[in-house]
Amino acid sequence: MSIRNLIEYRKQSHMERGTFITYETGALRKGYGMCFDFTYASSEAGETLNDNFGGRGMRTVVTPKPGNNLAFAGVLCQDYPALPQHLQGSGPRVVDLWLPGSCAEIAVGIATVANSTRLSCLAGTEVNVGGLFVEGALPGRGRAIALQTKATGAGKVIGSSIDGTATYATATKTITKASLFANAAVGDRVIVVAGEATRPGEYIITQVASANAVVVNKDVSATNGAKLAIYVISGNPTVLAYLEDGEESGLVEFVTPVSGSSQPPMRAGTTIIMGGITIAADAIPALANGLCIGERKAFKCTGTITTGDYLVTPSVTGLQLDGATALVSAELDGANDYTELRWNGQKWRAMENMGTTLSAT
Repeated sequence: MSIRNLIEYRKQSHMERGTFITYETGALRKGYGMCFDFTYASSEAGETLNDNFGGRGMRTVVTPKPGNNLAFAGVLCQDYPALPQHLQGSGPRVVDLWLPGSCAEIAVGIATVANSTRLSCLAGTEVNVGGLFVEGALPGRGRAIALQTKATGAGKVIGSSIDGTATYATATKTITKASLFANAAVGDRVIVVAGEATRPGEYIITQVASANAVVVNKDVSATNGAKLAIYVISGNPTVLAYLEDGEESGLVEFVTPVSGSSQPPMRAGTTIIMGGITIAADAIPALANGLCIGERKAFKCTGTITTGDYLVTPSVTGLQLDGATALVSAELDGANDYTELRWNGQKWRAMENMGTTLSAT
């Protein structure tokens, strides 16, 4: 159900709240996005996917992941602590969300400028990663317009590095990036969203070695010298923002190119490719057909990929912008290479392109 604020004080932002249930057992942070679980089912009678089960009808919410990125529900109104072990599996919890079309405090991984910065909800399977708001999304539900200026600094947003210039040393659990950690402190969080042989997730700073390097509480990567894409934040910084409504933005995901990999990107939404690395052979992700006419898919590369490329290959040969030339692949390998595609019901058609090499063969 929704509670609409029909009468509001003139200095109060417009907020619309909804009450939902979730089976998430971990801690949920204020300002993080949540998505509907349109495939929720159980083994109980009348609750399988074959049943007309109302519990999956805009009722059950989960953290944003690549599989539910087209079902943005809203933003958590408050913190919810993790369930103790003896209560896990005991049933759903009730959570309140601020809804699209209203304003909310959103959890951010980057600095913002009021009425300028656009942020997108991050789709990620890791605890305290999925739901954070960062850069790089298409317009629509799941994107937000910052209504507050928040600069980087101690006790808030520390900074970010998503172009592959942050590195990791396995022997000492040290992350290095020039000048990134000048305002960091023990206990601050490093959110790893991509990297070479990396375990994306949340890591806690246990030592600030210098303005250029920090030590974290657990191993990040199996590869010494691995390049990382990271956000560094203190606590849970939030900003007031307008939650866009309308068609689904599809949220945003981060991927690391892997030599010879055919791992498909998230369906729809924006895929940000971490550059700054060398791969021996092309990564050739297969782009699945769209589900509906008008579905949008965008790709952006953050830095140079050497030797191999990130070669997006539609399952069905697509069309370039002229509507006549075939689109067999889109090759992204440079900083800020960008391609945006739209599904016309039969094929993907390139609508925007910058730097990316589009191939007809």
